[in-house]
Amino acid sequence: MSLRSAIRRIPLCHAIGRAWNRRVWLQRARQRQTYSQNGEDCALLELFPADFKGIYVDLGANHPYFISNTHLLYTRGWHGLCVDALPMFAPLYRRHRPRDVFLNKGVSMTAGAFDFYEMDVPELSTFSRELADDLVASRRAALTAVHRIEAAPVSEIISDFAPSGNCDVLSIDVEGLDAEIVRSTDWGFVNPRVVICETSSFEHDWTNEIIGLFAARGFRHYRHVGCNDIFVNTAPGRDPAAA
Repeated sequence: MSLRSAIRRIPLCHAIGRAWNRRVWLQRARQRQTYSQNGEDCALLELFPADFKGIYVDLGANHPYFISNTHLLYTRGWHGLCVDALPMFAPLYRRHRPRDVFLNKGVSMTAGAFDFYEMDVPELSTFSRELADDLVASRRAALTAVHRIEAAPVSEIISDFAPSGNCDVLSIDVEGLDAEIVRSTDWGFVNPRVVICETSSFEHDWTNEIIGLFAARGFRHYRHVGCNDIFVNTAPGRDPAAA
């Protein structure tokens, strides 16, 4: 058994180690002025006027600042809705991002309750049984619990927060179900200026499929950053540079 695997069998040790690593990571992120995994947050801000303070919807938001696509935007005066299936993040959002609304819910194609696979690496937790099995088999993460979580389609989630369906940035990171979510979303109602969507992982690559889905829905491919792609709405009045 590896040392990493042994530590994972001691929940308290694993939790303390994770908290310490995130504290160190936060200090470095503040110095670099980027909180996302590969500078995605900086790429998003490049699309908007420097003094613009917009609204985001972050689906699969996970931790409020660790590898977050929207925390840098928050520090620049933005605010929005952050959605995640893990209830452990609710108090963290109240502490670190009090202007935001945190919704403890899953994102799905249809409304209902579904099995959610919590991994010991929280950002890899997923509704996809296939992805959870792959993570365990590859020893990238261990399964810690299976929860029955209420979930809803994107349009339903956004309508409760923004009845017009409008937002400035929509971030989609739903671990293995991103293409299905893009395909099933009512883009006639959901109307972001910019979308950032996870398009690949260590196990799978949906980049070409997701680029095609957004192109068919009137979004121009702007940039590939890390495991994400950024898309710009080409509809009249939705240019982020004119926000």
